[in-house]
Amino acid sequence: MNKHMQNATFKNANASVDFHWFNGSSNLHSHDYYELFVIFNGDFSHEYNGKTISLVKGDAVLIVPNKPHLLLANSKYGVHANFSFTNEAFKTLTCDYGAELADSLIKTTGQPFKISDEKLSFLENFINSLLLDSKMSDYCYLSIIHLLFAYFSIINDKK
Repeated sequence: MNKHMQNATFKNANASVDFHWFNGSSNLHSHDYYELFVIFNGDFSHEYNGKTISLVKGDAVLIVPNKPHLLLANSKYGVHANFSFTNEAFKTLTCDYGAELADSLIKTTGQPFKISDEKLSFLENFINSLLLDSKMSDYCYLSIIHLLFAYFSIINDKK
């Protein structure tokens, strides 16, 4: 497989977290930070560790640093939110929920967590309300990621 590797970067080089809405597909790429994406619309094919899985609305996937991956939209209506955070930010975020959450997230990296339609709708509204503030900051992005980690922590406790 001869695919072009691109090294993605944060919009602000000094930030510990980053966020953007993304419509469509990505090329095969890797980066030195964690990435968490959530599918809000459409269906996608996700390639990670040599395996391809299907993702649909409500799937969330964590990618660890330096792992090549790509996300292909299988329809023109594919939309996902993309959260990126440094190693230090990951440690800080997960320590609030205990070592078990970090371990569980890392063990299942590349595999989807399912977010219910109700929680997904809440998350989308929460993100959009924060985006109305033209001065979106690391604090806003961290708030969104904290919300997701709290949800993943609850899921992890139920296993």
